[in-house]
Amino acid sequence: MNELLITTMPVTCQPFRGIGAEADCYIFDDTNRTCGVDESDLALIDRRTRELRPAISRLFVDVSWFNPSFDGETFVWDGPYFAHLLRQLRLLDDIGTKLNLVLFMPQPPAVPDASPLVRAMIGLFEHLREVEGIAGLAWLTLYNEPDGMYPHDSPLARRIFGPQVDTQPPFEDYVRINREAYSLLKERGLYPEVKLVVADTVWGHPIRVERMRICAEAFADLDVVYSYHNYSSEDPALLKGNPDFAYPEMIPTEGDLPESEKSTIGSDGTVEVTLRAAELSVVGT
Repeated sequence: MNELLITTMPVTCQPFRGIGAEADCYIFDDTNRTCGVDESDLALIDRRTRELRPAISRLFVDVSWFNPSFDGETFVWDGPYFAHLLRQLRLLDDIGTKLNLVLFMPQPPAVPDASPLVRAMIGLFEHLREVEGIAGLAWLTLYNEPDGMYPHDSPLARRIFGPQVDTQPPFEDYVRINREAYSLLKERGLYPEVKLVVADTVWGHPIRVERMRICAEAFADLDVVYSYHNYSSEDPALLKGNPDFAYPEMIPTEGDLPESEKSTIGSDGTVEVTLRAAELSVVGT
C-alpha cells in the first residue's frame, strides 16, 4: 500500500502561490457538442473545478473572439467564443482563482506586427475588470512558449530552430511588444494588480537557461514575472530523439515515472506553480 506523508516542515522558505491548472474555454464550443458533450458534462466539470479550487489558472485567448479586425480598437463583446471565455472566467473567479490570460492567436509570422494585438489584450483586461467584474485577473502573457516565434540568435538557437531564426520575427520584437504591454498596463491602471509574464520558455535545459538569461537582461528594469515550462513525458522515446530537449533528469527509465526538474526563477522569492497534463510551469517574480 502506498503511503502519503504529510509534514509541516516547509520544502522552501520562499512564498508559494499555489497549484493550478490550464482552463481553456474550448470545452464549451460546438466541436465538443457535436462529439456528444452536453450540459451535464459541463456541470460535472463545474462541480469538480469548485471542489479542486485551483489557486491559479492559465487560459489561452484568441483575439478574434472580441477584436475580429485585429486593430486593437474595435471590440465585439457579444460573440459566442467571448461568451465561452467569460463563462470559464466567472467560474474560476467565483472560487477565488488567480488568472493568467495568454495571448495565443493569431501568431507570428501571420501577423507582421503584434502591437495591435497587445492593445486588444489590454482592452480585454479593462473590459473584464470594469464591465464584467472579474476580480482575479493577475497576469498577462504574450504568447505561449514564444521561443520559436521570436527566436534569439545564438549558435545553440540556430542548432535547435534552424531557419526559423532568420524567417521568424526577431527576439527584439518580443522585447518591444512586452515593453509596450508593460507601459499600457501602467497607463490604464491595471498594474500592479496585473503583471506581465515574460520568457514562458520551453525546450531543453541549455536553451531554456540561455533564453531566461537574455530575458532577464532585456527586462531587468521592469517589474515582471518570469516563467518556464518543464515537460516530463512518460514516453522516453519522445525525449530521447532530441539531444537539445532531452537531458538526463528528463529521461525516465522504462516503466518509471520521470522526475520533475527542481529549480525556480525569481528575484524576490515569489514562486507560482501551474500544473497541467505532462507540464510543470514554474513562475517567479
